[in-house]
Amino acid sequence: MPGAIDVWMQHPTLRFLRHDMFASLRRWTGAAEAEQELPLSLTISAMDEGGVDRGLIAAWYGPDGPLISNDEVASFVAQAPDRLVVWEAQYGDFINGAQVVIDEFLLSARVKWGQKPSLVLLLPHGDEGQGPDHASARPERFLQLAADFNMRVANCTTAAQYFHLLRRQAALLVHDPLPLIVLTPKSLLRHRFVASAPRELAEGRWEPVIDDPRAHSRRARIRRLVLCTGKIAVDLETSDARSAGSSIAIARVEQLYPIPDAELSALIAGYRHVEEILWVQEEPENMGAWEFLRPTLIELAGNRPLRYVGRPRSSSPAEGSATRHIDQQQRIIADALRIPNPEPRIPTLSNV
Repeated sequence: MPGAIDVWMQHPTLRFLRHDMFASLRRWTGAAEAEQELPLSLTISAMDEGGVDRGLIAAWYGPDGPLISNDEVASFVAQAPDRLVVWEAQYGDFINGAQVVIDEFLLSARVKWGQKPSLVLLLPHGDEGQGPDHASARPERFLQLAADFNMRVANCTTAAQYFHLLRRQAALLVHDPLPLIVLTPKSLLRHRFVASAPRELAEGRWEPVIDDPRAHSRRARIRRLVLCTGKIAVDLETSDARSAGSSIAIARVEQLYPIPDAELSALIAGYRHVEEILWVQEEPENMGAWEFLRPTLIELAGNRPLRYVGRPRSSSPAEGSATRHIDQQQRIIADALRIPNPEPRIPTLSNV
């Protein structure tokens, strides 16, 4: 794997990392000069908000494969808990090859051994018509393992949210370190909807739940509240049918775990005239966040009906046909944005 190596060595704590990194690369590849075989990039974050040296943020490229190096990364995180370490997968389903490491070391280390891992996983996730192999980071598996506040799981829909999420993770390294699982749809990388103004980065903060800004002035008219997370929210907001749904509010659940109960409760309570609540997702019914969030949503919905909108149960995370993918995606959007309980037309001379 040829490529230039760029190493910024302004911080002395990078020396041991660089030494251990190349030693690991030699073991992986058998190369005598791993520095010339594999590209490596190390970037430093020197100061926190209080002006204290927080060490480094480390990012590197290892062998291109389904998490071959995850045991090495997990080991480094355990030995250097005050460093923010980020592992980004080329595709979210690469996490399948690391399930043993995740189960054994990352998500249960606190309960079993009192360790406090804080590894950040950036996992591309989203049904984008690329087939079943690259559609899912398997969020349902992480959520199934979620207990005792052992991790944070997020699915951001704006650049500012992503920025504040990582900034918050770095700030909590000492006081409340937890693994962070971030679902990162590739189609949103350059999407106009997710762009944020500089003011949102400079003055904003992390929001576990984002209300529909267009519904604030017409709350009394809202009859359907749509709850969703991640890429499907962008698909709904940018759909041609969105403008016709003036009685529909779309709220985004950006944090899946810990479940933001207080924020969700306040959100739902703010729509007093809602007649139904929908959970909309593009994953099959037995995948994604639906099964995990359903008990909480049922409780918060009260006497209002809660309905699921998404793909039917399936053994595959996505269709193997681009045509079937488009049909299913359009069906989900149409069902979510269909005007609820349309008002009866008043007879006039023009329509009788």
